[in-house]
Amino acid sequence: MRVPAKQPEEPKDVRPGVTSRATAALAACSLGLALLEIVVLVVLLIARPLLRTATYTDLWWKLTWVPVLSLASIAVGVIALARAPAGPYQRRIIAMAVAGITVSLLLPAPYGVLTGPPSRAGMKMQCLSNVKNLARAMQVYLADNDNAFTRAADWRDVVDEYLPRGDEMACPMADSPRRSYAYNAALSSAMYDSLSDAASTVTIFESDKGWNAAGGPELLTDVPRHLRGDDLGFADGHAAWWSRVRIKPDDPKSGWRKAYNDQGRLIWREQANQ
Repeated sequence: MRVPAKQPEEPKDVRPGVTSRATAALAACSLGLALLEIVVLVVLLIARPLLRTATYTDLWWKLTWVPVLSLASIAVGVIALARAPAGPYQRRIIAMAVAGITVSLLLPAPYGVLTGPPSRAGMKMQCLSNVKNLARAMQVYLADNDNAFTRAADWRDVVDEYLPRGDEMACPMADSPRRSYAYNAALSSAMYDSLSDAASTVTIFESDKGWNAAGGPELLTDVPRHLRGDDLGFADGHAAWWSRVRIKPDDPKSGWRKAYNDQGRLIWREQANQ
């Protein structure tokens, strides 16, 4: 019996169709977004010192768009997996989509560690560092001006010239970078040598009254910013945190006194100790 000759099979078209190309583009987009997240994470790691001094408002617009990349990568990757057609390109599409989804799921952890809002204790320490730098800048000004303190009217403009360029020195808890600190007006144009106790004389303190705000303890914030207290800078260049008490100690809803309950002497004006 004669066996009919086997007809040669026509070569299969292994080129991806329109559906395959569109799905592959989605998978590549998912992976590309994930890789972009890695780049952004590296940039944030380099810029971490700048983020420490940012206010909550600054952090909102600088950082909230980054998780959007992660969500977009996951969403696009899931769509690519659902639409992956059977064929020779299915494995490649699935591999790219899975890689993009996996990276996007893993990145939020280090991202949160690097860019999450600092703790209240951390913000207190950052503010204390700012106040210390301002107090030290005042020391340099004294050395350049025959031991005379700057006048109160434009003290911040003057002192900022002695700070590193680009260093904003803003309290991370302040509503605005320009409403962070004030100057003890009693020291306006005073001589350093006239102070009876420079280590106890307040020069810089927390306030929300404006850029060149100057005055006394009445300019302190109505509510202490840092763990029931304020960061203060002193005439000798050091800085310290001092706690405050409520007007009615037994009432947790009462306001705060603009005075301190720490042991030791605190001078706002000579002849007036708190």
